[in-house]
Amino acid sequence: MIYRARSLSTLVALCASALVGYWAFLLTYVDGYKTPWVDEAVLSGTAHVDMMFHAAIVNMLNGFHAPSLGIDGIAPFPYHFASHYLVGLLCQLLGVGSLEFYAIVFPLLLAPPFLLALYVFGMAFRGYLIRIGHVDGNDDSNPSSFGPFWVSLFIVFVGLISASYRRDLGIWDNAFHSESFGVAVLFSYIAGVWLIDQLGRETPIRLRWYAFPLIAAYLTVLCSLKISVGAVVGALLAYAVLRLPMAWTQRVLAWLAMSCAVIYGYIETQVVTQGENSGPGLMDMIKPFAFIRDVLPPDRWTPSFFAFFGPTILFIGLRMYLTRHKARRSSLRGTLFGVPLDVEFVAAITLISIAPGLILSIPQGATNFFSEVSYWWVQPMLAVVLASLFIAATRPRSK
Repeated sequence: MIYRARSLSTLVALCASALVGYWAFLLTYVDGYKTPWVDEAVLSGTAHVDMMFHAAIVNMLNGFHAPSLGIDGIAPFPYHFASHYLVGLLCQLLGVGSLEFYAIVFPLLLAPPFLLALYVFGMAFRGYLIRIGHVDGNDDSNPSSFGPFWVSLFIVFVGLISASYRRDLGIWDNAFHSESFGVAVLFSYIAGVWLIDQLGRETPIRLRWYAFPLIAAYLTVLCSLKISVGAVVGALLAYAVLRLPMAWTQRVLAWLAMSCAVIYGYIETQVVTQGENSGPGLMDMIKPFAFIRDVLPPDRWTPSFFAFFGPTILFIGLRMYLTRHKARRSSLRGTLFGVPLDVEFVAAITLISIAPGLILSIPQGATNFFSEVSYWWVQPMLAVVLASLFIAATRPRSK
């Protein structure tokens, strides 16, 4: 592509995208959760307990075909095991142990498909902006458009503050620390691409009959990867079905399909709370603002707010700027108070994802597995808007 384009911008895009990929790999090791010297870490007792926990599950799945830790025999326990089945299969295919896979192989395998899904999601959003006339579609054929996007994504992805300080503010980059969460967020982009593809279309949406079992299967798989991601994406899709132009019969069928995942998650959590040593039940976890009080000291509340909500606030501000200066009347049809549907859905997924953290107290600050879903959805969308504004600002004015 660089040779054919003979463009400096394309070379910049290659370098920036390579830096994004390398940074994604490094995020796995930023807090000591993983280490390439995993055997030495196990012998010295410094290996992270979560990595040992997940490796034990994979070993039991490969050795005894039972989702268990082996501590109490092969008795299974309720959990979302889809990522462990995937890791177990890859361990057998590659001929490596589960600890080595989690510590070294998984970061190498996760980053490329994760960034590919993130890129496809971003380009789907760009296609939507072109459909409604907020972005010039001619830029797609211009190689100079590659550079601004990847540079923007690098800035947004890396952030303006260090990863360690960002972690002190309660943003833990769980997509690269938690294998189940990372794979689940990757799969969540499928729903994001479909949702964005429905925006900006003037004809009503009509789903085929096979779409409803696919919705049920998709959300159930997402919940089996990570229940928190399935809950956030499922709630967003339920809201989207209400807001998108659809017949009420189709809406009801879609909601019934989504309820299959709700039933799955309810059964899983109910089984957990019935055990004697299963931890606190749902009612016991209802402690408003516990995450803020328990994880963040008061002097970090303000910087934490801007670190987490900063990309979302900036995205909404820039999108409203584009709407004000480039919106067609048809693109605002069906909106609430002139707010574009993409901005509305970003606000919706943000509120949905932070709600558990404002209500529940989950051990080890695990409400981050809800809130960071919106964090990873906003980043490629913000990069697209920043790149589009940069291209428009640097384009030579026609005389």
